[in-house]
Amino acid sequence: MLEELRFRGASERARRLTLDAFDSSNMAEFSFVNSQLTPTTLSGNFTLKASPKTDIYAAPAHGYVFTAPIAYRKIQTTQFQAARLTINLHWTHLYDQGGLILFFPSTPGQVPDAKNSATKDTHPKWVKAGVEVNDGQAFASVVARDEWADWSLGKLPAHATSGGERTARATIVFKRHANALMVLVVDGEKEALLREVQWVFCDERGSAECYLGIYVARPDSKGEADSDLEVEFEGLEIQ
Repeated sequence: MLEELRFRGASERARRLTLDAFDSSNMAEFSFVNSQLTPTTLSGNFTLKASPKTDIYAAPAHGYVFTAPIAYRKIQTTQFQAARLTINLHWTHLYDQGGLILFFPSTPGQVPDAKNSATKDTHPKWVKAGVEVNDGQAFASVVARDEWADWSLGKLPAHATSGGERTARATIVFKRHANALMVLVVDGEKEALLREVQWVFCDERGSAECYLGIYVARPDSKGEADSDLEVEFEGLEIQ
């Protein structure tokens, strides 16, 4: 099994984006991809674990990869406003990561997975954001795949990391703004804009069925990992 789940109970663009009140009291059931776990309701604190050599990526040098464990639920983009998640990452290797993902299947009704998403025509379009390790430290990471994956890193809030202990804690927010998806990181009482992805809700995706999820990946590009990556999550809220 790749992972296991455990419960424990721009002027205008640069402005602060304040979320309305979330309602997490009636969370829909989540299913799993690249996993043998059965559907469940995510609430409170939980962990997700990924084996080495798992990732979500698309690049000429790497091909189309969709092997990371994901807990997901189906949503309608016309009803989606925002999502929020706190990530607690205890890392040891380059590119260790976990966070939120929004993905659109290439074939309506078919959930993308490691086996059916390995080509250009079958690989979904997606945006993932969370905490990721690069150059020996944790960053707020955003990767968006339209054709190929475009990767960007931003600084986490000063209180979010502990370098000596290799830990990072951050709250990531997805927020729809017209046809764009805004990705933010929470810093105290503020929300700092990390990225505005313009294409997400354009064309047929503006009224499409898609999937919102939580992912964990350990790409292990150097082949050094001999154990799984476990990431702790809390405070999942969807509006």
